[in-house]
Amino acid sequence: MNVKKVNNAFQESWNLFKYRLDKNKLSHSIFIAGFPKSGSTYLSRILLDLSGYKDVHLAYNCGRNDQDIYRPYLIKHHSISTFTAHHTRGTDSNIQLLNQFHLKPILNVRNIFDVLISYRDHCKSDNTLFAMAYLTDKYFELAEENQLNLLIDLVTPWYINFFVSWYHQAIIEKNIKAHWNTYNELINEPFETVKIASNFVGLKKSDNEICEALKNAKSGFTRLNKGIEGRGSIFTDEQKDKVRNFTKYYPWVDFSKMGL
Repeated sequence: MNVKKVNNAFQESWNLFKYRLDKNKLSHSIFIAGFPKSGSTYLSRILLDLSGYKDVHLAYNCGRNDQDIYRPYLIKHHSISTFTAHHTRGTDSNIQLLNQFHLKPILNVRNIFDVLISYRDHCKSDNTLFAMAYLTDKYFELAEENQLNLLIDLVTPWYINFFVSWYHQAIIEKNIKAHWNTYNELINEPFETVKIASNFVGLKKSDNEICEALKNAKSGFTRLNKGIEGRGSIFTDEQKDKVRNFTKYYPWVDFSKMGL
């Protein structure tokens, strides 16, 4: 197979297709890029209720794979208003596709210490199929200290990479317009948080509609384990310092939204 010819043919097809895009339709789709265990499922249920959009996956496959955007799926769904929530990093190709299809992402993040403990809980109660680190049930045979150290050594770098990629693209380079949202804001001030997020993506909803969507979300499946702050207190001071140490490689990045 001549890879260059295939790529050229695909690019030609895209060049023809992009002139037929319905920009009005595309501007009303919603895309959340969030930390695993940052309340994205909860926020998704609320915004899905408010929008009535079709819930679609835009990654080729999930499981242990990075959830990068797959252009054929964007093309497939381009003519309808869609809703997507993925653990997608701010890579150049993902930014390019979001901009081409006029998608402004909501970026959902959380205190790193709390999110790591919630991540471990999810692996134990649900599944270990994440791209951050290759885990199986054998993980839970490790001593508690080593379970936590694994989260620090293998999982934390992915979260740092996710945050830095979006910080660089949206704040430093301004390559894309994005709205930052934190777990604590969603839990402590749900109405204001949802109202701001819904306005950002073009959903002009009344206060009553937002209150009703919040009420409906609480009675549904949200993946919220505890829904509280401070879960990361289980880490020792030494372990917390190991997590904080990652930030020294990015002195130009404000990690405060991660609790760092």
